[in-house]
Amino acid sequence: MFNTFKNIESTYDVENISYKGEQVWAYLRNHYFAETIKSITTTYNDKNKSIFFRKGLGIVQKSLYGFGHWFRSYEYLVFSSSNNRQYIDGNYREKSFEKMMEIVGQDKFLLIEEASTAYYPKKLVPTKHIVSRNLLSLFSSLLTRTVTPFYKQDISIKLLDAMNDNENCKVDYQSIIIRFIIVKNFMKFFLKIYKPKVIFVSCYYGKQEIIKAAHELNIKVVEAQHGMIGSKHFAYNLNKKLQSAYFPDVLLSYGTYEKCIIEQNKNNPFTQIYALGSDALEQILQESIPKDLQGLVSKYRYSLSVSTQYTVEEEVALFVKSLALKHKDVCFMFSLRHFEKVYYEKLDLPKNIYLFKGEFSCYDILRVSNAHLSAYSTCALEALFFDKKSILYNIHNLATQIMGEITNENLYIIENENDFTKIYDKSLKEKQNELYKKNYEKNIKKFIEKEL
Repeated sequence: MFNTFKNIESTYDVENISYKGEQVWAYLRNHYFAETIKSITTTYNDKNKSIFFRKGLGIVQKSLYGFGHWFRSYEYLVFSSSNNRQYIDGNYREKSFEKMMEIVGQDKFLLIEEASTAYYPKKLVPTKHIVSRNLLSLFSSLLTRTVTPFYKQDISIKLLDAMNDNENCKVDYQSIIIRFIIVKNFMKFFLKIYKPKVIFVSCYYGKQEIIKAAHELNIKVVEAQHGMIGSKHFAYNLNKKLQSAYFPDVLLSYGTYEKCIIEQNKNNPFTQIYALGSDALEQILQESIPKDLQGLVSKYRYSLSVSTQYTVEEEVALFVKSLALKHKDVCFMFSLRHFEKVYYEKLDLPKNIYLFKGEFSCYDILRVSNAHLSAYSTCALEALFFDKKSILYNIHNLATQIMGEITNENLYIIENENDFTKIYDKSLKEKQNELYKKNYEKNIKKFIEKEL
Protein backbone atom coordinates (compact mmCIF):
# COMPACT_ATOMS: atom_id res chain seq x y z
CA MET A 1 0.00 0.00 0.00
CA PHE A 2 2.66 2.52 1.05
CA ASN A 3 5.22 1.37 -1.51
CA THR A 4 2.85 2.16 -4.39
CA PHE A 5 2.73 5.85 -3.48
CA LYS A 6 6.44 5.95 -2.66
CA ASN A 7 7.27 4.53 -6.08
CA ILE A 8 5.10 7.16 -7.78
CA GLU A 9 6.71 10.02 -5.87
CA SER A 10 10.22 8.64 -6.42
CA THR A 11 9.79 7.82 -10.12
CA TYR A 12 8.39 11.14 -11.35
CA ASP A 13 9.91 14.63 -11.07
CA VAL A 14 7.04 15.72 -8.88
CA GLU A 15 9.03 18.51 -7.27
CA ASN A 16 9.02 20.29 -10.63
CA ILE A 17 5.24 20.21 -11.11
CA SER A 18 3.98 23.77 -10.94
CA TYR A 19 1.16 26.05 -12.02
CA LYS A 20 1.65 29.78 -12.45
CA GLY A 21 5.05 29.46 -10.79
CA GLU A 22 3.68 27.72 -7.70
CA GLN A 23 4.63 24.18 -6.76
CA VAL A 24 1.48 22.08 -6.59
CA TRP A 25 2.66 18.58 -5.67
CA ALA A 26 2.96 19.51 -1.99
CA TYR A 27 -0.85 19.32 -1.71
CA LEU A 28 -1.69 17.13 -4.71
CA ARG A 29 0.27 14.29 -3.10
CA ASN A 30 -2.49 13.92 -0.49
CA HIS A 31 -5.00 13.10 -3.24
CA TYR A 32 -2.66 10.74 -5.07
CA PHE A 33 -1.94 8.89 -1.84
CA ALA A 34 -5.68 8.53 -1.23
CA GLU A 35 -6.01 7.16 -4.76
CA THR A 36 -3.41 4.45 -4.09
CA ILE A 37 -5.30 3.18 -1.03
CA LYS A 38 -8.87 3.55 -2.34
CA SER A 39 -9.28 -0.23 -2.57
CA ILE A 40 -9.40 -0.42 1.23
CA THR A 41 -11.21 2.84 1.97
CA THR A 42 -14.23 2.54 -0.34
CA THR A 43 -16.72 1.41 2.32
CA TYR A 44 -15.91 4.28 4.67
CA ASN A 45 -15.82 6.89 1.92
CA ASP A 46 -19.23 5.79 0.63
CA LYS A 47 -20.61 5.98 4.17
CA ASN A 48 -19.28 9.53 4.59
CA LYS A 49 -20.85 10.67 1.31
CA SER A 50 -24.20 9.31 2.45
CA ILE A 51 -23.96 11.09 5.79
CA PHE A 52 -22.95 14.37 4.12
CA PHE A 53 -25.99 14.44 1.85
CA ARG A 54 -28.37 13.48 4.66
CA LYS A 55 -27.09 16.14 7.03
CA GLY A 56 -26.62 19.14 4.76
CA LEU A 57 -28.94 21.31 6.86
CA GLY A 58 -27.13 20.26 10.02
CA ILE A 59 -23.86 21.55 8.58
CA VAL A 60 -25.41 24.97 8.11
CA GLN A 61 -26.79 24.97 11.66
CA LYS A 62 -23.45 23.92 13.14
CA SER A 63 -21.77 26.83 11.37
CA LEU A 64 -23.35 29.23 13.86
CA TYR A 65 -21.73 27.56 16.87
CA GLY A 66 -19.98 30.21 18.98
CA PHE A 67 -20.83 32.85 16.38
CA GLY A 68 -20.32 35.82 18.72
CA HIS A 69 -16.65 34.97 19.29
CA TRP A 70 -15.75 35.94 15.73
CA PHE A 71 -16.09 39.63 16.61
CA ARG A 72 -12.97 40.40 18.63
CA SER A 73 -9.21 40.34 18.14
CA TYR A 74 -6.87 37.48 19.04
CA GLU A 75 -3.13 36.92 19.04
CA TYR A 76 -3.34 33.26 18.07
CA LEU A 77 -5.64 31.12 15.93
CA VAL A 78 -6.05 27.38 16.50
CA PHE A 79 -7.53 25.07 13.84
CA SER A 80 -8.68 21.76 15.25
CA SER A 81 -11.58 19.27 15.29
CA SER A 82 -14.17 18.13 17.80
CA ASN A 83 -12.65 14.66 17.32
CA ASN A 84 -9.59 16.03 19.07
CA ARG A 85 -11.48 16.54 22.34
CA GLN A 86 -11.23 14.09 25.21
CA TYR A 87 -13.46 13.84 28.27
CA ILE A 88 -11.18 14.58 31.23
CA ASP A 89 -12.22 15.56 34.73
CA GLY A 90 -15.77 16.49 33.73
CA ASN A 91 -14.90 18.49 30.59
CA TYR A 92 -14.17 17.83 26.92
CA ARG A 93 -10.65 19.17 26.60
CA GLU A 94 -8.82 19.88 23.35
CA LYS A 95 -6.06 17.27 23.58
CA SER A 96 -3.31 19.18 21.79
CA PHE A 97 -3.74 22.83 22.73
CA GLU A 98 -5.95 23.25 25.83
CA LYS A 99 -3.06 23.33 28.31
CA MET A 100 -1.15 25.86 26.20
CA MET A 101 -4.21 28.12 25.96
CA GLU A 102 -4.63 27.98 29.74
CA ILE A 103 -0.99 28.86 30.37
CA VAL A 104 -0.73 31.69 27.84
CA GLY A 105 -4.25 33.01 28.46
CA GLN A 106 -7.55 31.93 26.94
CA ASP A 107 -8.41 35.46 25.76
CA LYS A 108 -5.45 35.41 23.38
CA PHE A 109 -6.73 32.39 21.43
CA LEU A 110 -9.58 31.75 19.02
CA LEU A 111 -10.19 28.05 18.49
CA ILE A 112 -11.71 27.39 15.06
CA GLU A 113 -13.13 23.91 15.41
CA GLU A 114 -14.54 21.55 12.81
CA ALA A 115 -17.34 19.24 13.92
CA SER A 116 -17.50 15.92 12.11
CA THR A 117 -20.75 14.99 13.88
CA ALA A 118 -21.74 17.52 16.55
CA TYR A 119 -20.24 20.09 18.89
CA TYR A 120 -20.09 19.38 22.60
CA PRO A 121 -22.31 21.46 24.92
CA LYS A 122 -20.52 24.72 25.75
CA LYS A 123 -20.88 24.11 29.49
CA LEU A 124 -18.69 21.01 29.07
CA VAL A 125 -16.01 22.74 26.98
CA PRO A 126 -13.30 24.68 28.87
CA THR A 127 -12.14 26.57 25.76
CA LYS A 128 -13.29 30.17 26.22
CA HIS A 129 -13.37 31.40 22.62
CA ILE A 130 -14.51 28.76 20.15
CA VAL A 131 -16.22 29.05 16.76
CA SER A 132 -17.20 26.71 13.96
CA ARG A 133 -14.79 26.06 11.12
CA ASN A 134 -17.85 24.85 9.21
CA LEU A 135 -18.69 28.51 8.59
CA LEU A 136 -15.36 29.07 6.82
CA SER A 137 -15.87 25.83 4.90
CA LEU A 138 -19.30 26.99 3.74
CA PHE A 139 -17.92 30.31 2.49
CA SER A 140 -15.05 28.45 0.78
CA SER A 141 -17.44 26.03 -0.92
CA LEU A 142 -19.76 28.79 -2.11
CA LEU A 143 -16.83 30.81 -3.40
CA THR A 144 -15.36 27.79 -5.19
CA ARG A 145 -18.68 26.93 -6.83
CA THR A 146 -19.16 30.54 -7.93
CA VAL A 147 -15.66 31.24 -9.24
CA THR A 148 -14.68 27.90 -10.80
CA PRO A 149 -16.98 28.14 -13.87
CA PHE A 150 -15.42 31.51 -14.69
CA TYR A 151 -11.88 30.23 -14.32
CA LYS A 152 -10.77 31.01 -17.86
CA GLN A 153 -7.46 29.21 -18.15
CA ASP A 154 -7.51 25.49 -18.75
CA ILE A 155 -5.01 23.69 -16.56
CA SER A 156 -3.07 21.00 -18.38
CA ILE A 157 0.07 19.50 -16.86
CA LYS A 158 1.66 16.80 -19.03
CA LEU A 159 3.51 15.07 -16.20
CA LEU A 160 0.31 14.65 -14.18
CA ASP A 161 -1.54 13.40 -17.27
CA ALA A 162 1.18 10.81 -17.79
CA MET A 163 1.08 9.85 -14.12
CA ASN A 164 -2.68 9.38 -14.23
CA ASP A 165 -2.41 7.19 -17.34
CA ASN A 166 0.63 5.14 -16.31
CA GLU A 167 -0.39 4.55 -12.70
CA ASN A 168 -4.13 4.14 -13.38
CA CYS A 169 -4.94 7.12 -11.16
CA LYS A 170 -8.20 9.01 -11.51
CA VAL A 171 -7.22 12.26 -9.85
CA ASP A 172 -8.92 15.40 -11.17
CA TYR A 173 -5.89 17.57 -10.54
CA GLN A 174 -7.36 20.54 -12.41
CA SER A 175 -10.29 20.91 -9.99
CA ILE A 176 -8.01 20.37 -6.99
CA ILE A 177 -5.59 23.08 -8.09
CA ILE A 178 -8.39 25.57 -8.81
CA ARG A 179 -10.03 24.91 -5.45
CA PHE A 180 -6.70 25.22 -3.62
CA ILE A 181 -5.98 28.62 -5.17
CA ILE A 182 -9.48 29.94 -4.43
CA VAL A 183 -9.55 28.71 -0.81
CA LYS A 184 -5.96 29.83 -0.18
CA ASN A 185 -6.79 33.35 -1.34
CA PHE A 186 -9.95 33.38 0.76
CA MET A 187 -7.97 32.29 3.84
CA LYS A 188 -5.34 34.93 3.09
CA PHE A 189 -8.07 37.57 3.14
CA PHE A 190 -9.37 36.08 6.41
CA LEU A 191 -5.92 36.13 8.04
CA LYS A 192 -5.33 39.74 6.99
CA ILE A 193 -8.38 40.65 9.07
CA TYR A 194 -7.33 38.79 12.23
CA LYS A 195 -3.53 39.31 11.92
CA PRO A 196 -2.50 36.40 14.21
CA LYS A 197 1.08 36.10 15.43
CA VAL A 198 1.00 32.30 15.17
CA ILE A 199 -1.41 29.71 13.76
CA PHE A 200 -1.75 26.28 15.39
CA VAL A 201 -3.09 23.26 13.53
CA SER A 202 -3.85 19.64 14.30
CA CYS A 203 -3.12 17.41 11.27
CA TYR A 204 -1.56 19.75 8.71
CA TYR A 205 -2.44 17.84 5.55
CA GLY A 206 -6.08 18.83 5.68
CA LYS A 207 -5.20 22.49 6.14
CA GLN A 208 -2.53 23.34 3.58
CA GLU A 209 -4.55 26.19 2.06
CA ILE A 210 -4.44 27.83 5.50
CA ILE A 211 -0.74 27.11 5.92
CA LYS A 212 0.23 28.51 2.51
CA ALA A 213 -1.88 31.62 3.11
CA ALA A 214 -0.23 32.11 6.49
CA HIS A 215 3.28 31.82 5.07
CA GLU A 216 2.51 34.34 2.32
CA LEU A 217 1.77 36.74 5.19
CA ASN A 218 4.88 35.69 7.18
CA ILE A 219 2.79 34.04 9.92
CA LYS A 220 4.38 31.13 11.77
CA VAL A 221 2.51 27.80 11.72
CA VAL A 222 2.79 25.16 14.47
CA GLU A 223 1.37 21.64 14.22
CA ALA A 224 0.67 19.29 17.13
CA GLN A 225 1.03 15.57 16.50
CA HIS A 226 -2.40 13.94 16.29
CA GLY A 227 -1.60 10.27 15.65
CA MET A 228 1.05 7.71 14.89
CA ILE A 229 4.04 9.00 12.89
CA GLY A 230 6.44 6.39 11.58
CA SER A 231 8.95 6.14 8.76
CA LYS A 232 6.17 4.97 6.40
CA HIS A 233 3.69 7.80 7.03
CA PHE A 234 3.37 9.54 3.67
CA ALA A 235 2.63 12.99 5.15
CA TYR A 236 5.82 13.15 7.24
CA ASN A 237 8.26 11.27 5.03
CA LEU A 238 8.73 13.16 1.78
CA ASN A 239 10.49 11.35 -1.04
CA LYS A 240 11.36 14.62 -2.78
CA LYS A 241 12.32 18.09 -1.56
CA LEU A 242 9.18 20.22 -1.56
CA GLN A 243 8.63 23.88 -0.74
CA SER A 244 8.34 24.42 3.00
CA ALA A 245 5.65 27.09 2.50
CA TYR A 246 3.04 24.31 2.30
CA PHE A 247 4.09 22.74 5.61
CA PRO A 248 4.12 23.88 9.25
CA ASP A 249 7.26 25.52 10.58
CA VAL A 250 7.18 23.66 13.88
CA LEU A 251 5.97 20.21 14.95
CA LEU A 252 5.08 19.34 18.55
CA SER A 253 5.63 15.58 18.83
CA TYR A 254 4.75 13.04 21.50
CA GLY A 255 8.33 11.91 21.97
CA THR A 256 11.81 11.63 20.54
CA TYR A 257 10.84 8.60 18.38
CA GLU A 258 8.90 10.73 15.87
CA LYS A 259 11.36 13.60 16.16
CA CYS A 260 14.28 11.37 15.16
CA ILE A 261 12.43 9.72 12.26
CA ILE A 262 11.47 13.04 10.67
CA GLU A 263 14.81 14.76 11.27
CA GLN A 264 16.67 11.86 9.66
CA ASN A 265 14.75 12.42 6.43
CA LYS A 266 16.77 14.72 4.17
CA ASN A 267 13.51 16.18 2.84
CA ASN A 268 12.20 17.13 6.29
CA PRO A 269 10.09 20.31 5.82
CA PHE A 270 10.00 21.34 9.50
CA THR A 271 12.29 24.03 10.88
CA GLN A 272 12.00 22.77 14.47
CA ILE A 273 10.52 19.75 16.28
CA TYR A 274 9.77 19.75 20.01
CA ALA A 275 9.11 16.49 21.87
CA LEU A 276 6.50 17.41 24.51
CA GLY A 277 4.60 14.27 25.52
CA SER A 278 0.81 14.18 25.95
CA ASP A 279 -1.11 16.41 28.33
CA ALA A 280 -4.30 14.35 27.84
CA LEU A 281 -2.70 10.99 28.65
CA GLU A 282 -0.96 12.34 31.72
CA GLN A 283 -4.26 13.69 33.06
CA ILE A 284 -6.23 10.55 32.19
CA LEU A 285 -3.67 8.49 34.08
CA GLN A 286 -4.76 10.23 37.29
CA GLU A 287 -8.49 9.54 36.83
CA SER A 288 -10.45 6.63 38.29
CA ILE A 289 -11.82 3.88 36.05
CA PRO A 290 -15.65 3.65 35.86
CA LYS A 291 -17.01 1.00 38.22
CA ASP A 292 -19.32 -0.41 35.53
CA LEU A 293 -16.30 -1.30 33.41
CA GLN A 294 -14.49 -2.82 36.37
CA GLY A 295 -17.56 -4.91 37.09
CA LEU A 296 -17.73 -6.11 33.48
CA VAL A 297 -14.15 -7.31 33.22
CA SER A 298 -14.33 -8.97 36.66
CA LYS A 299 -16.63 -11.58 35.09
CA TYR A 300 -13.83 -12.79 32.82
CA ARG A 301 -10.39 -14.31 33.29
CA TYR A 302 -8.79 -11.84 30.89
CA SER A 303 -9.85 -8.70 29.00
CA LEU A 304 -8.77 -6.89 25.85
CA SER A 305 -9.69 -3.49 24.48
CA VAL A 306 -9.98 -3.31 20.70
CA SER A 307 -9.59 -0.17 18.57
CA THR A 308 -10.66 -0.10 14.95
CA GLN A 309 -9.47 1.44 11.69
CA TYR A 310 -11.94 2.14 8.91
CA THR A 311 -9.58 0.66 6.30
CA VAL A 312 -9.87 -2.84 7.84
CA GLU A 313 -12.92 -2.45 10.10
CA GLU A 314 -14.78 -5.62 9.18
CA GLU A 315 -11.68 -7.78 8.79
CA VAL A 316 -10.47 -6.93 12.28
CA ALA A 317 -13.95 -7.52 13.69
CA LEU A 318 -14.13 -10.97 12.09
CA PHE A 319 -10.69 -11.85 13.44
CA VAL A 320 -11.74 -10.80 16.95
CA LYS A 321 -14.94 -12.82 16.52
CA SER A 322 -12.91 -15.95 15.82
CA LEU A 323 -10.77 -15.24 18.89
CA ALA A 324 -13.82 -14.69 21.08
CA LEU A 325 -15.40 -17.99 19.98
CA LYS A 326 -12.20 -19.81 20.90
CA HIS A 327 -11.48 -17.91 24.16
CA LYS A 328 -14.87 -17.65 25.84
CA ASP A 329 -13.31 -16.68 29.18
CA VAL A 330 -11.82 -13.55 27.58
CA CYS A 331 -13.71 -10.26 27.29
CA PHE A 332 -13.22 -8.24 24.07
CA MET A 333 -14.32 -4.59 24.25
CA PHE A 334 -14.52 -2.50 21.08
CA SER A 335 -14.12 1.28 21.14
CA LEU A 336 -16.02 2.22 17.99
CA ARG A 337 -15.06 5.36 16.15
CA HIS A 338 -15.90 5.43 12.46
CA PHE A 339 -18.86 3.06 12.28
CA GLU A 340 -22.01 2.71 14.37
CA LYS A 341 -23.05 -0.40 16.31
CA VAL A 342 -25.60 -1.28 13.64
CA TYR A 343 -22.74 -1.93 11.21
CA TYR A 344 -21.70 -4.89 13.37
CA GLU A 345 -25.13 -6.53 13.58
CA LYS A 346 -24.54 -8.53 10.40
CA LEU A 347 -21.46 -10.14 11.96
CA ASP A 348 -23.38 -12.09 14.62
CA LEU A 349 -20.81 -11.46 17.33
CA PRO A 350 -20.59 -13.76 20.41
CA LYS A 351 -21.63 -12.62 23.88
CA ASN A 352 -18.08 -12.00 25.13
CA ILE A 353 -17.67 -9.15 22.61
CA TYR A 354 -18.90 -5.75 23.78
CA LEU A 355 -19.39 -2.71 21.57
CA PHE A 356 -19.03 0.79 23.03
CA LYS A 357 -19.71 4.03 21.18
CA GLY A 358 -19.74 6.96 23.58
CA GLU A 359 -20.71 5.14 26.78
CA PHE A 360 -17.09 5.09 27.94
CA SER A 361 -13.96 6.72 26.58
CA CYS A 362 -11.54 4.56 24.66
CA TYR A 363 -8.98 5.30 27.38
CA ASP A 364 -11.21 4.00 30.18
CA ILE A 365 -11.76 0.81 28.18
CA LEU A 366 -8.03 0.57 27.49
CA ARG A 367 -7.02 1.12 31.13
CA VAL A 368 -9.43 -1.46 32.53
CA SER A 369 -8.15 -4.11 30.12
CA ASN A 370 -5.20 -6.46 30.47
CA ALA A 371 -4.06 -5.79 26.92
CA HIS A 372 -4.97 -3.92 23.74
CA LEU A 373 -5.56 -5.28 20.24
CA SER A 374 -5.52 -3.29 17.02
CA ALA A 375 -4.26 -3.29 13.44
CA TYR A 376 -2.27 -0.06 13.53
CA SER A 377 -4.15 2.42 15.71
CA THR A 378 -2.36 5.07 17.77
CA CYS A 379 -4.08 3.38 20.71
CA ALA A 380 -1.43 0.68 20.36
CA LEU A 381 1.16 3.21 21.53
CA GLU A 382 -1.16 4.71 24.14
CA ALA A 383 -1.62 1.23 25.59
CA LEU A 384 2.12 1.09 26.23
CA PHE A 385 1.89 4.47 27.97
CA PHE A 386 -0.65 2.95 30.37
CA ASP A 387 1.57 -0.12 30.92
CA LYS A 388 -0.62 -2.44 28.89
CA LYS A 389 0.49 -5.09 26.46
CA SER A 390 -0.17 -4.06 22.85
CA ILE A 391 -1.07 -6.68 20.21
CA LEU A 392 -1.15 -5.79 16.51
CA TYR A 393 -2.99 -7.98 14.01
CA ASN A 394 -0.84 -7.82 10.87
CA ILE A 395 -3.61 -7.79 8.31
CA HIS A 396 -2.37 -6.84 4.81
CA ASN A 397 1.04 -6.39 6.49
CA LEU A 398 -0.15 -3.00 7.78
CA ALA A 399 1.10 -3.47 11.34
CA THR A 400 4.59 -4.33 10.14
CA GLN A 401 4.68 -1.46 7.67
CA ILE A 402 3.41 1.17 10.12
CA MET A 403 4.69 0.04 13.52
CA GLY A 404 7.16 -2.77 12.84
CA GLU A 405 10.17 -0.57 13.53
CA ILE A 406 9.11 0.22 17.12
CA THR A 407 11.31 -1.66 19.57
CA ASN A 408 9.30 -2.51 22.67
CA GLU A 409 9.02 -5.96 24.26
CA ASN A 410 5.41 -5.31 25.21
CA LEU A 411 4.42 -4.75 21.58
CA TYR A 412 3.54 -7.92 19.65
CA ILE A 413 2.73 -8.36 15.97
CA ILE A 414 0.63 -11.45 15.23
CA GLU A 415 -0.42 -13.11 11.99
CA ASN A 416 -3.17 -15.49 13.12
CA GLU A 417 -5.16 -17.01 16.00
CA ASN A 418 -2.34 -19.32 17.04
CA ASP A 419 0.03 -16.38 17.47
CA PHE A 420 -2.56 -14.68 19.68
CA THR A 421 -3.01 -17.78 21.84
CA LYS A 422 0.73 -18.01 22.42
CA ILE A 423 1.27 -14.45 23.63
CA TYR A 424 -1.91 -12.75 24.81
CA ASP A 425 -1.63 -13.67 28.51
CA LYS A 426 2.14 -13.41 28.81
CA SER A 427 3.36 -11.30 31.70
CA LEU A 428 4.03 -7.63 31.04
CA LYS A 429 7.73 -6.92 30.64
CA GLU A 430 9.44 -4.18 32.59
CA LYS A 431 8.90 -0.69 31.17
CA GLN A 432 10.62 -0.29 27.83
CA ASN A 433 11.74 2.79 25.90
CA GLU A 434 9.48 5.78 26.48
CA LEU A 435 7.39 6.67 23.42
CA TYR A 436 5.89 9.70 25.18
CA LYS A 437 8.09 12.30 26.80
CA LYS A 438 7.23 12.91 30.45
CA ASN A 439 6.24 16.17 32.19
CA TYR A 440 4.13 17.73 29.44
CA GLU A 441 3.40 20.96 31.32
CA LYS A 442 7.08 21.62 31.92
CA ASN A 443 7.86 20.89 28.26
CA ILE A 444 5.08 23.07 26.84
CA LYS A 445 6.19 25.98 29.02
CA LYS A 446 9.67 25.73 27.52
CA PHE A 447 8.16 25.76 24.03
CA ILE A 448 6.02 28.81 24.88
CA GLU A 449 9.01 30.67 26.26
CA LYS A 450 11.08 30.00 23.13
CA GLU A 451 8.50 30.26 20.33
CA LEU A 452 5.75 32.61 21.56
